[in-house]
Amino acid sequence: MNLTWFYDEAGDAVQAEKDSDGDGRTDTWFYYSKGHITKVEEDTNGDGKPDVWEEYDSSETLVRRLKDFNFDGKPDAEEKFDVKTEIEAAARGQKKGNSKRGE
Repeated sequence: MNLTWFYDEAGDAVQAEKDSDGDGRTDTWFYYSKGHITKVEEDTNGDGKPDVWEEYDSSETLVRRLKDFNFDGKPDAEEKFDVKTEIEAAARGQKKGNSKRGE
């Protein structure tokens, strides 16, 4: 695994690129703002172009994921993550998408 960092003039990280399989090609791109991750893009099929895009909020919590299943460079599916809703469901003993009858 190789990880290359890029910094702005102030020395703050703005981007990192990862080659996770050692083939010499970047397959994951990390983007930062003010020291916090803002988005991640991933190439899952090895064509050098991202086909998964993730967006993070200011607390670095994943809030949205887009996926390109046919590898045409355009998202085919979107997932949105609502941390508050998931925490409340966990507190009630439920997983997202599952519900008990009568509730």
